[in-house]
Amino acid sequence: MGETAALRVPHGSCAYVPTGGAMPEGCDCAVMLEYAEDYGDGTIGILKPGAPGMNMIFRGDDTRPGRVVLSAGRVLAPQDVGALAALGKTAVPVRPRLRVGLISTGDELVSADRAPGPGQMRDVNTLMLAAEELIRAACGGQGCALMLITHSLSQARRLADRVIVLHRGELVEQGPCGRVLNEPEQEQTRRFLDFYGK
Repeated sequence: MGETAALRVPHGSCAYVPTGGAMPEGCDCAVMLEYAEDYGDGTIGILKPGAPGMNMIFRGDDTRPGRVVLSAGRVLAPQDVGALAALGKTAVPVRPRLRVGLISTGDELVSADRAPGPGQMRDVNTLMLAAEELIRAACGGQGCALMLITHSLSQARRLADRVIVLHRGELVEQGPCGRVLNEPEQEQTRRFLDFYGK
């Protein structure tokens, strides 16, 4: 293992090769050990037919120069990191996770960590929606960094890439931060911005 096989295997013979090892010269396929039997007299029985190239990986099988391995915009999975390592790439340019601001409106709502006063209630729906498909959809199905924003538009403009506007727990509008806060499409969003100031 870890070096070129020095053995040359003559026609009609076989040799033991560990998984991942280099094939000796003269070998044209690999049969799994489970399908071989040592009869103890120098004879090896092959219990399953083997065809040339079977269970072998050749240079260029996984990829070759000029072929795209990972497309731009892909969320890296563990197997992608493995592919990069196999190519000798230990650093690649990436984009940070989207930062989504969740703006919840409604004068009767208070954050879940506060005790509600007269006529108030804890903001339950916002947290439930944040844990559901709404957030995944806003992130394009990818993971994102979520922040709850309470009537602080400067915080949203400074920190969020996208925003989701909720009124009394119901979805009003979502989209890129600049578009939603500068050119809102929904009347409820416009009223909210007029009240709290753009």
